[in-house]
Amino acid sequence: MALAASLITMYSQVRVLPGLLEVYIMNRKELIEKLQSNVVQIIFTKKDGSIRVMSCTLDSNIVPPSKPTNRKKNDEILPVWDLQKGAWRSFRLENVKSISIGETTDEYNQ
Repeated sequence: MALAASLITMYSQVRVLPGLLEVYIMNRKELIEKLQSNVVQIIFTKKDGSIRVMSCTLDSNIVPPSKPTNRKKNDEILPVWDLQKGAWRSFRLENVKSISIGETTDEYNQ
């Protein structure tokens, strides 16, 4: 299980273009970097098994200032600012199905 936990922050993306198969690996750090400068649409499976589409960001020009907390850091979960709810929400990285930034959509296969 320790090995699975250490790999949980990596996802393989496969994009098929005419005559080309491109494989890309995105980790937690890269996703955070995209969120810090973009509004991102993330499709993921919720804890109850339903599918959720969320427009979110970590852009400091959009996210309100937050107070420090004593919460234990969990690298398997990513907190983000949900633009529709106007509140902090989080999702498990292992449950991400796709990420859209602008007109680009990245499919994630576990």
